Amino acid sequence: MTTVRLLPVRMWNMCPSSLFGGIADFDVGFEDTVTYVVEQLTPLYIEAARAPKGTKFINLDMEEYRDLRLTMEVFKRPALQSRAA
Repeated sequence: MTTVRLLPVRMWNMCPSSLFGGIADFDVGFEDTVTYVVEQLTPLYIEAARAPKGTKFINLDMEEYRDLRLTMEVFKRPALQSRAA
C-alpha cells in the first residue's frame, strides 16, 4: 500500500472525475468506476481523520453537473462515510 501524506494545508478540494485522470477511458461499468475512486480516496480520508480535529478538510466536489451521480455514489460509500465529519 502506498503511504499517503496530505500537504500541510487545511482544505483539499477533490473532484473524483478529474483527480484520477482517465476514468472516462475505463472499459468498465459505473460500479467499477465508483469502487476505483473510493479505493483511491480512502487513504486520503484516513490521513485526514488522523490529523488533529479541525486541521484538515476534504471537499468532495463535482467538476461538472454530468459528474453528479459519480460524486454522490462515491460520497455515500461506507469507506468514506465512516471517516466523513
